[in-house]
Formats: sequence, C-alpha cells, structure tokens
Amino acid sequence: MSRAGSLQTTRVKLRSLHKEYRVAHLLAVPGVFSSPAATWKIEEVLVSVFEAAGGVTELRIHQWNFPRTINEKFSWQSLLDSAVELVEQLQNQVSTAQDTDPLNGSIFIVSHSLGGLVVKQATNLLSQQMSGTPLYSNKVQGIIFLGCPNRLDSDEDTWQEYNDVVKNLTAPSGIKIAPLSSGDREAVLSVGTQFLHSAGDVPILSVYEGMPMKLKSRFRSKEPFVVNKNFASAHSARESLLQAQLDHGDLPYLFKDALLASKNYKDHWLIKYAAERIDSVQTGPEQRASSDTRSFSVASTLLEPVPPRPASSAIPVRHKQRPRPPVHFVLRRRSRNADFHGRHDELAAIEAALVPRDSMSAAGGDEEVRCFALTGMGGIGKTDLALEFVHTRTLCFDAIFWLDAGETTQLSADFCHIGVKVGLVENEAHLDFSTTTELVMDWLQRGCRNDKGVRGFRRWLLVFDNADDLDAIDAYIPPTGPGSILVTSRDPSAKTLMAFASTGIEVGESAQDDAAELLRKMTDCEQNPTEGDASRKLVEELGCLPLAIAQMAGVVRKRDITLEESISLIQSGPRYASFRGMTSPIQKRRYGSTLAAAWNFDILNKESFNLLRIISVLHPDGIQETLFDSKAAASSKGELHSLRMSVLQSLDSFSDARAELIASFIIKRDKKVKEMTIHRVIAQEARARMSKSELREIICLAANLLSRHWPFMSLEGRHKVERWPKCQKAVY
Repeated sequence: MSRAGSLQTTRVKLRSLHKEYRVAHLLAVPGVFSSPAATWKIEEVLVSVFEAAGGVTELRIHQWNFPRTINEKFSWQSLLDSAVELVEQLQNQVSTAQDTDPLNGSIFIVSHSLGGLVVKQATNLLSQQMSGTPLYSNKVQGIIFLGCPNRLDSDEDTWQEYNDVVKNLTAPSGIKIAPLSSGDREAVLSVGTQFLHSAGDVPILSVYEGMPMKLKSRFRSKEPFVVNKNFASAHSARESLLQAQLDHGDLPYLFKDALLASKNYKDHWLIKYAAERIDSVQTGPEQRASSDTRSFSVASTLLEPVPPRPASSAIPVRHKQRPRPPVHFVLRRRSRNADFHGRHDELAAIEAALVPRDSMSAAGGDEEVRCFALTGMGGIGKTDLALEFVHTRTLCFDAIFWLDAGETTQLSADFCHIGVKVGLVENEAHLDFSTTTELVMDWLQRGCRNDKGVRGFRRWLLVFDNADDLDAIDAYIPPTGPGSILVTSRDPSAKTLMAFASTGIEVGESAQDDAAELLRKMTDCEQNPTEGDASRKLVEELGCLPLAIAQMAGVVRKRDITLEESISLIQSGPRYASFRGMTSPIQKRRYGSTLAAAWNFDILNKESFNLLRIISVLHPDGIQETLFDSKAAASSKGELHSLRMSVLQSLDSFSDARAELIASFIIKRDKKVKEMTIHRVIAQEARARMSKSELREIICLAANLLSRHWPFMSLEGRHKVERWPKCQKAVY
C-alpha cells in the first residue's frame, strides 16, 4: 500500500495560431473522502477551454492523488502536511520552462472540498520557495475552489461547520473522525490567513453548491448543505462567488455538465475565465490592475452569478501588486513535531516579540534586532516550541536560519554555511570561517542585500537551538539589522541577563489536560473513561514533562499495555529505574535522548550533587531553605560526616551549590519566600541513580533535618495554633 501521494501528469498538444511554444499547467486537487481528479473528465473539457482561449500550445494537467493512508487515518495536520509533497512534485513538473514569457508556464489551480485547504497551504509554500526566481514570478493566474470551506472566523460555529464537513463526507463509510483540536484550529486559521497574503493579486473563483447533499441515513431529518455561500467565501478582495445547481459531491463534474449545457463554447464561463486571465498576462501588470476588477459573465444554466466580494477594511490586503520576490532559506531543516499540542500563549508571546510589524521601514537601516529566549529544563519542549513557531509563522520572514548551538564547531559551520547558501561564498571547498562570518554578519545587518543584484528589504530570523553556553553564540549576534533572534537554552539568564535578550519566557510544564490528550494521541489508546483517568494520573506522575510523556508513550506501545497498566511503571522506584532507560523511534526522532540521559548530573560538582540528593527525597514543592542552615547542619554533624558532605557546613557552600543547580535548571527558587522546587521526574531520576544504601542514608539525613526544623512544643502548649503555619511548611 502506497504511503506517498502522487502527481499524475497528462500532456495535451493544442491547436493554436501562435508560433511561440507556450505551456500552461492546470493543477487539479480533489478532496479527501471524495472522487479522485481522474474521474472529473477534466481533460476533454479543458482542451476545448484553452483552445478557445488561445495563446497556449500545450496544456499539462496535473492530477493530485492523496496517499491512501490519509483516508484510513485522517487528521487535519496530515491533510495540511500533504501540501509539502504536492509542491515538491509540482516543482519537478513545471521547472522545464526557462524563458521569461509570462504566459509560458502559467499555472491554473482547481480544487474540490477539503482539497482547497491543501491548495492554500501549497500556495503559501509556492510563494515562499518559488517566487524568488523570474521563472515563477506571476505564474499562478487563477484559483478555483469547488465547495471548499474557506471561512476564517474563530468562533465555535465555524469550527462546528468544519467538523460537519468531514462528518457528512464520511457518513456513507461510517468512518469516525475526531473533532478539530485547538491545535488543528490554529493550523487551519493560520493557513487561511497566510493564504490571503501569499495569493497576492491572483483572482479567485469560489463555487458553492445550490443543492443539498443526498445522504442515506435514517437519523437525518434533512439533507445538508456541506459548504454554503458564507462558508465558501475565501475572504479575498479579488474573489468572485458562484452558485452551482449541484450538490457537494457532484461539484467536480461541473466542468463537463456545464460545458455540455452551453450552446456556444466561447460563451462558457470557464473559457471566459481562462481567456481573461491569459489576456491579463499578455497586457502586462500595469493594465492588469484595471482589467482584473471586472467580473466575468456566466452563461451556463447550472450557474448563478454572485457579485464579486468588495474589499473589506476588516480583512487586510498587504499587497496591491504582486509581492516582491523573497529569498527564503532554512538551514538544517528540522521536521515539525506532528504530536505538538497546546502552548498557544507561548506562541503568541514569541510572535509579539519577534514578528516584524508592517509599519517597519522598507529601507532597513540601523534597526534594533528583536530577540527572544526560551529557557527551561531539559525535556520541557523548548526546541519543539521553536519549531512550531518557525513552521506556523514562516511567511512572516523572508529568510530563516536554524543553527545548532549545542557545539561550538557545529555552530560555526552552520553560520558560515549561510554565506554559501545565499551566494556570498561560492563553495565550501576553501571556506575561511573568519572571513565568511564577517560577510554573513554584514549581510544580515544590511537587510540581506548584497552586491549581486539582490535588492529590497529582507526580514530574517536566526534560531540558536540548545544554546546552553551563551558566550558561544555572542559572536554570531548581529548588533543591528532588520531581523529577529530566537534562542533556546537551559540557562535561565538567557532571558534576563544577556545583552542581546530583550525578553523571554521560561517554558513550563504542559497543562494537565493538554498533556493527557497528548499521551492518549501518542499511544492511540482506547477512548473510554478508564483510559482517560489513567492518562491524567500518568501525566501527573510525569509532571506533564513532554520528554517523559514521549518516553512513556513509547513504552506503552512497545509493551502493548494499557495506560492503566502502565501507572505502576512509574509509581514503583525499581520499575522506574528500568523504564527510564527505555527508548523508541518516536523518542529518538523528537528528543534524541531518554530520561536517563536528559540531565547530565555528572557535570555538577560534588556538593551540588549532594544537595540535589537531599532535595530529591523531600516533597518537590515548597522546600524551605531554612532546613539547610548551619544550625540544622551542626545538629546533623554525625550524618554529614558519614556521608562526607560539606554543603551544609556554611552558608557560602550551600549558596554555591544552590546556584549551580538553578543555573542547570535542575531546581527553581522563589527568592521572596526562600523556597526551592524540583520537578518530580528530575527528583525521581536523582533517586534512581543512588544505590539502596545511599538512598537509605540520604533519607535518614533528610528526616534528621526535618526533625531539627520541627517546632516542638511542651505538652501544655501542644494544642496552640501559633506553630501550625511552621508545621505546615515542614510537612508540605
């Protein structure tokens, strides 16, 4: 069974009076759970259409076939992700036209139903990857949506309509599809919003059904309209709306039926549409602006004309003309985490800090670089959050560079490779790192302009991933320039102390509901109350840590056990010790480490590790620093001597050890109340690395410290409530 989509191409020679050899491309994208493009009979129709329109000598029809697995295991994210493969295959088909004739290589796009979402995402990708060369400038000449859900409102009614589309399409087969999650909603909304900008001035024809869909179901009181007029509007000022007297499933056959109903081929609406687009290409961009505003007439009895949608001030149109050709590069491209869930507030914070404003000067100049840092402990999901931002906000930047800052040599190589990628250096054979670094720094500060004709303001984004050594990346931070910098680091000072970081956030644990939903999604568990309760208990035990959730999901799938059965794995110390080192392909792909390797305790000095061992056996929240004062240490002198500890002998020793644990993001500290906290999984990991005898000694020492800190009273005063707050802190 094929897991990949395919693009089936048919070449048709056309009768034309033009001597120039001109190729036009038509991309047909069907909907999922709908008839494939091969059944539309589109070839015989469009041959007549383009011959009547003239100006084209060869028509290439590209019919997209979705992977078979998309119907078997549908998800909204997999639907949108299929656009990447579509664009890659389309590029191979349209890359043969090497001249500057604007008509040669022109692209027309037709899509049906949910395939319209794929077309939108593909258009976004085409705008990024293809319009940077003369070959693809102004190539997309028209887009037709046949019953595509285009509404961009974020209210519950809109999302219910999206869910109803899939529900109606899958009703005959009985397939059950989960409703859109919050992440799905954000993805669909993001694709639609970006499409408004990436489509530029391309005319859009949105066709919606005039007849209800016939479904064989005894439980439906009436037959539904899958995509009505309001749901079909693409929200574009260059859009025309048409109603077809067909139901949703029959919309792709509009071409054949409408053509047969038309007495005069030249009066057919599709012929006029193609002819006007070809004419507008030949007349040039200056005359096109006025000619494209007219609405084409409709002669078919199957269609009823709807006036073009007027421009709305509520819907921004960024480009009155075709947007300038951007340069767009991504180094060390990292795959997006398909299991990413939630984090909406964090993504909004990054966007507010880093996304350039439309009011920014097009001239570049000495602008201040916008910076943002994501800090947090290992396994919390900093890299995945950065990847999600990059993939969902790609169109906000003209150039994106992902740099691996975990190792100095790799960082230097990545940064210098920018120079090769953008043409500042011819090749890497004789690369001088020092000289190339200076060239790239200058290029970034000047707004990605060089002396080879690449002009215009360029908004760039640098991502420094795993920048735990902040000194190492300082040499690669441009002091000025029209760009943004995103840093992921375990060092909490990245968001507050470094000169380049104007702001940032500490990435915390996922919300419990989001974490539980993520675990259920990754394990594909049974959807019942028992497994739902078990998922919530599991993520609570795991501290809602993404790395731990991924590892647990791998164990559950590998052992083929239920979530309820897996709870005992982490509630038992000995069983956790075996679980922590287990891995899976998901684990390796997303995180590259296990729980056992996520935190490098070996780099801690002896006293910091001793302090960690004591903290690990205490309650993880609200650990009182007064437990470790010199008086308590003096009372526990015997235990300290037997364990060869000096961390509690002086305030300086304790402060130094605490500072190292904080800097390593192993613990957190509330300076106001003088309390420390440790993540449950980190504490469990620290306990797992101790032998039974060591663990017994540490527990005895901690119990002694708590005992010395306990506010004992005489028998007469044991019922007084004044000491209760102190007791509560000690037993919390």
